[in-house]
Amino acid sequence: MLNKRLFLPAFIVMLLVYSFTREATIAVLSDAYFQVAAFVYASLSVYYLATLKVSAEAIGDFMRKHPLYEVGLASFLGALPGCGGAIIVVTQYTRGVTSFGAVVAVLTSTMGDAAFLLLAQAPFDGLTVMGVGMVVGTLTGVIVNRFHNYQPPSSTTALGSADDNTDDSVDDSEPSATTASSSIDKLSTYFWLVVALPSLAIALGLSFQSPVHEYLGVTEPTLQLIGAVLCLSAITLWSLNGGSAGYASLTLKKMLLRLRHAGRVKQR
Repeated sequence: MLNKRLFLPAFIVMLLVYSFTREATIAVLSDAYFQVAAFVYASLSVYYLATLKVSAEAIGDFMRKHPLYEVGLASFLGALPGCGGAIIVVTQYTRGVTSFGAVVAVLTSTMGDAAFLLLAQAPFDGLTVMGVGMVVGTLTGVIVNRFHNYQPPSSTTALGSADDNTDDSVDDSEPSATTASSSIDKLSTYFWLVVALPSLAIALGLSFQSPVHEYLGVTEPTLQLIGAVLCLSAITLWSLNGGSAGYASLTLKKMLLRLRHAGRVKQR
């Protein structure tokens, strides 16, 4: 069957070929990578690393038993600069882990990438706005849960299937995967392991309006081109990795699970 995901990188390459769309395409790809992808990957990696010690099911049970903590944590994640916290909460809501009030709380308290600029220009005002957003988000989430705590259909069974199957895929299903898909999966993991920290450092510098290209000894267009190449590489790997089980398959958690599985194989 044709992998329809490949149409996206093919379309981007077509935009890069024509001179009248090349400059704008490079700028958009670079901004998408350094202003969004780097922060989202960092946030998701922290979450999935945390689930190595505490299972997602245990986290979900705790959230259901302590709704105020759940909404407060969601507001805190939303207040953090970037959109990674909002993506984590919304993703877990679709899996039945968090409540609808948590989604409202995280979206109410978030400022996205604008928080970086505010913190750089006026740190005290930025922290004040973040604190107010957390309080308003928490109160709003509690009220929403009190009167309208909507849950997605079949959410009670969605939790264990997403994160738990990630562990199982390393032990059971991976030997039966095709060589090509397994190679792309590994390449995606190694790609993010190599570029994640440098990309995050560059993204933080750009968010705080620092002349990152001067620190790296390159011109600003060159740094923009690097971001565009990394973004296109990530999109291409995503399009080829059509069998991925979710975000966890590309994060540090998957890499650690691979190393753990390899150690068990050697012991046998």
